[in-house]
Amino acid sequence: CRYGRKLVLFGTMAVQTGFSMLQTLSPNWEVFCFLNFLVGLGQISNWVSAFVLGSELLGKSTRVIFGTLGICIFYAIGYMTLPLIAYFIRSWRMLLFILALPSLLYIPLWWFIPESPRWLLIKGKVQEAEAILRYAAKKNGVTPPAVLFNELELEDMKAKSKQSYSIIHLFKTSNIRTITIINLLVWMILTAEYFGLSLSTPNLHGLATALVMAGKFGTSSAFSMVYVHTAELYPTAVRNMGVGVGSTASRVGSIISPYIFYLGSKVEILIEITSIEMEKTLQWSVKRRKFNPALVTDQQKWTVMYFQFIYLSNITSW
Repeated sequence: CRYGRKLVLFGTMAVQTGFSMLQTLSPNWEVFCFLNFLVGLGQISNWVSAFVLGSELLGKSTRVIFGTLGICIFYAIGYMTLPLIAYFIRSWRMLLFILALPSLLYIPLWWFIPESPRWLLIKGKVQEAEAILRYAAKKNGVTPPAVLFNELELEDMKAKSKQSYSIIHLFKTSNIRTITIINLLVWMILTAEYFGLSLSTPNLHGLATALVMAGKFGTSSAFSMVYVHTAELYPTAVRNMGVGVGSTASRVGSIISPYIFYLGSKVEILIEITSIEMEKTLQWSVKRRKFNPALVTDQQKWTVMYFQFIYLSNITSW
């Protein structure tokens, strides 16, 4: 991030707050949706920036607690408080305005929240980073060394400060490319699973509902950990981009989750098609390659029989 963690944090907060207030003036549904898109853009960017800044300011002993309980628990509290507020404020315009007002309380925090020392160091702003570190040491009752960075480290920081980074660097080497691709899949699958379970809840009852709630609990716990895990996999220069790209992939998962849910209503048709096509493919393979049917592996036979059995089971249960 070329602008720093702090500036992005408060800038995206301003975007979220400003457009939330403008939403109350929406003359029609189209304008409301467009403004809501901008609110969401500011909200998720604000979330990622706050997480990265906090992770780079805190020590390793408290970083995990901050990334899991510190952020996610308060998000859950706000999520649960929203219906209570909406119960007493029935006007959607007034509700949006009231929900946007608390963000104004964060304005004074500009003078209390420092910039990330890690980001300052990779940008060559050594004196600013050193001042923040010495202030933190003073507040914690720790005596810092007289020299925080030697000449060799300073030269290395100056060399790195001249480099620019973009999203391409998340795929530049084989190692970081593998990390990025796996992270994209993990983020997307977690979100698709969570919202897929959420959408199916109204159609369930009894034990099935309890199992879905347990699944959502596990997915939520994993989602809180994936932030910490992703942040620690990437170096400082591309950490914000790495977490941001993962978060973007999770939005793709939430977009496709309704389609996964609706596939459940067509499961018997899908299983029937799969069973028939697998059987046709097996027959074609025997004719094409002139295989002896007696040489068809037991695994292939059992695969076809398995799908046929599932199909018949679903037909009898619907």
